[in-house]
Order: sequence, then structure tokens, then C-alpha cells
Amino acid sequence: MSEHLAVLVEDDPDQANISAAVLDAAGFRVIVHRFLENALAYLESTEEYIDLFVLDRRLPMRAQETATDEFGDALFSQVRKQFPDARVIVFTGYASVELLQDAMQGSGQFPIRTSNPIDRITVLTKDQSLEFRTHVQVFRALLQELDDIELQNDKNGNPIGVLDQRALRRVAYEYEAVSLTPTCLAGGLTGAAVWRCELHTPAGRAANVVVKTVDKLPRLGGLQDLLPLQNAATTRATISGLVAGKSISILQLAGDTVHPISDLIATDVPRACTLLEQVIGALNNVSERRETLRLDALVAPVISWQKLSELLEAHGVALPAPSIQASTNMGMRHGDLHASNVMVDGQAAVLIDFDNSGFGSGLIDPVTLLVSSLVHPDSPIRGSGWPPVVEISNTFGTADFGRSHGSSQWFAAIQNWMGAKKQSDREFWGIVLAYSARQLKYKDVINDEEVLSRVVAISSRASAALRFS
Repeated sequence: MSEHLAVLVEDDPDQANISAAVLDAAGFRVIVHRFLENALAYLESTEEYIDLFVLDRRLPMRAQETATDEFGDALFSQVRKQFPDARVIVFTGYASVELLQDAMQGSGQFPIRTSNPIDRITVLTKDQSLEFRTHVQVFRALLQELDDIELQNDKNGNPIGVLDQRALRRVAYEYEAVSLTPTCLAGGLTGAAVWRCELHTPAGRAANVVVKTVDKLPRLGGLQDLLPLQNAATTRATISGLVAGKSISILQLAGDTVHPISDLIATDVPRACTLLEQVIGALNNVSERRETLRLDALVAPVISWQKLSELLEAHGVALPAPSIQASTNMGMRHGDLHASNVMVDGQAAVLIDFDNSGFGSGLIDPVTLLVSSLVHPDSPIRGSGWPPVVEISNTFGTADFGRSHGSSQWFAAIQNWMGAKKQSDREFWGIVLAYSARQLKYKDVINDEEVLSRVVAISSRASAALRFS
């Protein structure tokens, strides 16, 4: 049986014992807090996946202090914000209209296959012990349905994290499958996961789908609807609930051997470049308009000027003036065009993950592709000992950059694209500064001294070019 965690916050020792016994009997591992201060400290520090919260509305801040509804309501609000699709049961001495309205607004329901839906948030009075037991048992039965689904090992041998296991079983549940065989295409333990999933029902294979975990529901329209169908993976369906507050997009990809173009950067560079030309051709057909913007407005689609300043100052990089002007062509951009977001589907290069798409400079996508080839955790040439900081300082942004590398054709193709899109030197260095600065907030960059030194070197070169332009 998989372990499922329930957090109980109750200051009455007798009530806490009764509720904890119900949770334990249903098969939950139970963590109990009696005071608000302890509960909030736990929420701030925990990295555990919590399935169920049982909260007393009237709580004291600390031992020997007076319990109030306000403290319990503060905890409830924090739980809703931090754990957006955990099951929550609130005990109250009286179920006020205001509490019910507050509790139920936007709470939603869990996906089940019966006609009796499970509300995500339930308010009970202290004397409803039988109802509480029923709610706990029904929810635990739903979790067991997910546990019962067989999850095969990843075909590429990648480990599957706890949250990814839940997401994959959630996909299988939606398809009423009893077994799922995943192949990690990108991300996995290092980021937003992309998986190819073979789904099986008792009658045999039911579907082959590509899925991606996303932080927000995809919106209609945007770049994906401006690109040719063969070059953009639109979302066929979206799944939510029981996925740690995230959503899962079912993507429209057809091939049985789908893989990211990043797989080819180090092994088959000519083919990677041929496929990249498809992406460039599709993106270049999106309409644009010429504008001249302040530097802080130019970088805004990538990172706010305030955040950029904080990150660069922390690493000793001098800042250019935000008021300098730069010419650019504005249009709809992908916004996260690293090589793991380009899938090879047969002979077609297909873009996925349009969560960050929006209007911006024509250099956002080529600069992202160039820099991410050096720093993205899924890039096969990250950490390869190249490029040294001195080469970045001397050649980044010129045609000489990358000529000494085994994937030089890849870098040349991206730089040719940048040259065709660039409207001004200030535009180029502004977008380079924005994207490289954004990398300084990611743990996989700041915890890798070699990668960090490259990012700081790129940022320093970009800032110097802008300050003396």
C-alpha cells in the first residue's frame, strides 16, 4: 500500500485522538499539530505531498493562549493557497454561512467514476463523527484506485519521482486504464515533465498519448493557433485534480518514437539543424510590428526589471540604464524555446509547451535556444567543459562563438536565425541580458559552479555592451 499523508491540526487532545484514529484506520500516515504556530512552521518547511488536511476552525496560536476562529481561518487560507488540490475537512463549532461561502468558493470536486462527487473542501461540526469517518474512507478509497494502477518502469530507465508517479496514474485513471508504461521525453525530475504513455485496459492497449505537467490551464488562442498544424502540438484535453495543484495537458502528437530535438544536438547535428529549420520557418511567418522601446520594457516579457536588477546585483554584474532605447520587431513568441520543447514526430519538428507564449522581441526565441543549449538541465552539451568563460567574454554574440565545438553547426544555425531577426545591437544584448539573468534564479544553475560562471559571464558581456552602446 502506498503511503498517503494526512495533517491534523486540532488543539483539543481528546478530539485529536479520535480524529487521528479514524485517519490511521483508513490507512493514512498522520501528522498532528495542536497549535497554529507549529502548523504554519511545518507548512513553510515541508516538501512532502499532503493528500488530506483536517483542520479545527478554532485554534490557539500557542499553548496556553486563547483559541479563535481567526487563527483557524488563517490556517485554512494558507492551506488552500499552498496545497490547491489537497482534500480539506474543516471542523467548526457552528457552520456559519460566511465560513461555508468562504470554504466552498472555487473549491471544486475530485474526479471519480460514480454519481456521488467528492467535494475538495468539506465543513463539519464536531458532533458529525460518523460523517467524518465516511468522508475519510471514501477519499482514501479514491486514492487506492490510483494506487491500484500498475505503473511500469520508464522505458529510458529514468527514475520517476513521487509527484510524477501521481501524475501518470492520474492520466491512466482518466482513460480508465489499469496499466501505464511511460517514456520520459523531457524534464522528469529536473523540471516540468513530458511523457509518452502507453495505456492499457483489461482488454488491451487503449491509447498512446504524450502528456505534460503544467502550472496553469492552457488558454485558447495564442502562438499555437498561429503556427502550421504540423509544427505545433495543440492540447487535446486537460486533466486537473490530485496532481499537486498542477494540470496535465494531453498533447496532439502522433508518432510512436517521439523524442526531443535535444537528443540530436550531440549525436546527429545535421538532422537537428534540418528540423530546426522547420521551427524557424514556422515562427518567422508570424506577423510582427516595428517598435522602439525602453530597455526595461524590452526585457519585460522575459523578466521584470526589478527582478533582473536584484539577480545581477547579487552576482556583481553592473546594470545598464533602463531608459536606453532599442529598436525591435514585436510579435507573438514561444517564450521558452529550449530544445526539449521541440519534439521530433516522425519527420516533423513540433513545438510544445506554450505556457509562456506572448508578445515580445523577435530575438526572444533564438536567444533562448542559444543560451539554453549551454545551461538547460536537459541539454546534452551542458557541463561539457565548453565554453570557457574567456571564450564567452571574447566571442559570445559573434559568428566565432561555437566554432570550436563539436556541435558548431547547431550554434551557427541559431546565430544565423538571430542575425535575420535582429533589429538593433541593443535589442540583441538586452534580450541576452534578460534571459541570462533569469537563469540566476534556478537552483540547478546556482548550485553548479561551472554553469553559474558561464551565465554570469554572458550577463556581464551583455551588460557591458549595453552600457557602452
